[in-house]
Amino acid sequence: CPSTAPSPWIGRDPTADFAGLPLSSRSPPTLVMTFGSKTVREGERACVWSRDGSARLVDGPRRLFLCLQRLEVLPKHSAGNVEYLEVRRRDGTVIILPGPAARFFDPVEDISVHVREARLIDASEALVVYRHTANKVGEPHVERRVVLGPARFIPSADEWVHEFEWSGVPQDGSKTTYQPKALRFTKLRVIPASAYHNVSEVRTNDDTLITVKLMLFFELRDVEKMLDATNDPIGDFINAASADVIAFCAGVSYETFLNETHRLNELDTFAQLCVRAQHIGYDITKVVFRGFQAGAKLQARRLAGAAPRQRERCSPHRPPASTRRCTTTPSRSARGCGCSRRRRRRSSGRRTRRSLPRRGVRRSRRSSRRGRRSSGRSSRWCRSRRS
Repeated sequence: CPSTAPSPWIGRDPTADFAGLPLSSRSPPTLVMTFGSKTVREGERACVWSRDGSARLVDGPRRLFLCLQRLEVLPKHSAGNVEYLEVRRRDGTVIILPGPAARFFDPVEDISVHVREARLIDASEALVVYRHTANKVGEPHVERRVVLGPARFIPSADEWVHEFEWSGVPQDGSKTTYQPKALRFTKLRVIPASAYHNVSEVRTNDDTLITVKLMLFFELRDVEKMLDATNDPIGDFINAASADVIAFCAGVSYETFLNETHRLNELDTFAQLCVRAQHIGYDITKVVFRGFQAGAKLQARRLAGAAPRQRERCSPHRPPASTRRCTTTPSRSARGCGCSRRRRRRSSGRRTRRSLPRRGVRRSRRSSRRGRRSSGRSSRWCRSRRS
């Protein structure tokens, strides 16, 4: 008699036994999973699996009667104007369908169908694309091309995009610190750009340590030359600029450095930087000196000395240079200091007639003052005696 025990396949997922296997090695189950009628709606596609493992595709609208078969509704993938479909077949080929496009997943022929976003390139950007080809002899070869914007780039099956890894600012650092391979991108900027850089602990010839702050302006001229000559232009700029600043400070003292900081704004001072930039396809358009920073004690002494000079320059009642007093020798005259009068006398070689009577007048005035004082004292003494 037939067995009345329930079937172990009732209420169980038929694909559970194949979950750990790759898609290429999966096969439909051989037991019965569906019995009855099914409807495939319009715009849908389904795959009907038989017990022997065969499959047939059915497009809707359609009414199906299934006997010892399984019905699988296939997903539909669609791509818009800025997207494309990437279809990986079981034979190893890859099909790229630019959007707008739509495709049903084929469980017999396809491994996967993915919707990818196309790369939109601005007018100031470029992409470096590599492609597998064969040369005239038939040997495998790789070609490189540069895609300039504005454009919508969709790679073919044998193409890939170059990824740049340059020195950049770390996420937890300041804008003047750089870390190797911290900047990762695929779109290369071809417009003028700038970078901040601080050259730390630069020593002058009198053993003074300072930090020089710079700002570099550069522009990419030749993409192919840059790709052949370097893999990190920012790192090359930092090293070359540091070498130029160290060479400049090593030949001057601290006081000379204060008076010649304007030279750090000239491209002639950064010879190594300009030569290296031209070698890798860049142009250094400008270098800006943003200031410097010395030690705490040296900086305090410098600020203390600069404060009086700044007050003197900004004073609205500052006398003209011709009537300014000398700071070394005190002067009683408002017309000029004593050293300036001595200088004029030495240059003339003799005393003028006008200066002699003045001295006599001054002496008479002094004697008269002394007489008044003495007479005042004697009168007070007489009054005290009379009292």
